[in-house]
Amino acid sequence: MATFTKVYDFVQQLGTKAHNLNTDVFKIALTDVAPTTATVSWSVGAFPAPTNTFGYAPGGSPITVTSLSNSAGVATFLASNDLVFTGTGGQLGPFRYAIMYNVTAGNLAVGWYDYTSSLTLNSQETFTIDFNQGTGIFTIT
Repeated sequence: MATFTKVYDFVQQLGTKAHNLNTDVFKIALTDVAPTTATVSWSVGAFPAPTNTFGYAPGGSPITVTSLSNSAGVATFLASNDLVFTGTGGQLGPFRYAIMYNVTAGNLAVGWYDYTSSLTLNSQETFTIDFNQGTGIFTIT
């Protein structure tokens, strides 16, 4: 399983109220272009969609946010379901990175998953981003 890497500016953006983790719309976009910890925002120009986009919506897919829970001073950002991408009617790919960004906040980048090598889905194959229901997408301590 890929680990989540946060964008460094995201921490400062939380302090300036750029994100509302309970109500903002967040998406995951697939790309083969590597983000960095200095990436501030997502755009299709900087992080183009996979070359073959059968079954892929422009800009990626929304995350259904369950909550931002708190336990003993640790906040956990939870999604209600895993996110599944399906090659539909052709190939989807190649892609290596799944970038999470905040649509409501002008596409500010939050972080990404690196799957270590490029992937391509054939028609009817699926790719699941597993948002661990126990530990969530990320925690804030």
